[in-house]
Amino acid sequence: MTIPESIQKFITWIQGFDHRILQNEDDVKEKFILPMLHYLCYPERCRREYPLTSKSGNYHRNTEFVQVYYKTNDIQQQNTNNSLMAIKAIAPNETKLNEVVQQNKSYNDNFNALFFVITNGYDIKVFKRSHYYKEESVFDLNIYILKNNYIA
Repeated sequence: MTIPESIQKFITWIQGFDHRILQNEDDVKEKFILPMLHYLCYPERCRREYPLTSKSGNYHRNTEFVQVYYKTNDIQQQNTNNSLMAIKAIAPNETKLNEVVQQNKSYNDNFNALFFVITNGYDIKVFKRSHYYKEESVFDLNIYILKNNYIA
């Protein structure tokens, strides 16, 4: 079985990736999520970043951001009906991902994405959305497991 060149580039990148370079949530987004999706051949034009608002007193403030990837690269057609995945980067020192996942699942409802991804740059959790049933965990690994050619 031959591995496609794009997947081989991803494998090479993930095998050389050192999560210890990640210092904060922005690093997880800029140094892990964006390169990973680039190596997995997701076009940049399919990505949009949205602020997540939280209410503090009498006003709303943007405290976090989520990356949303769409099925189309036509910006005019990108909407909640064709969002493919919502990705939430969290700080690399955040190790209680299950708690963070529970807090962020409601955000995915706003984007109506088929997949919801949450990562701290080391652990990666992917959930598949089901309109009739509870979301299903389809991927719950860390990057060291992905360094295995067969798994990657």
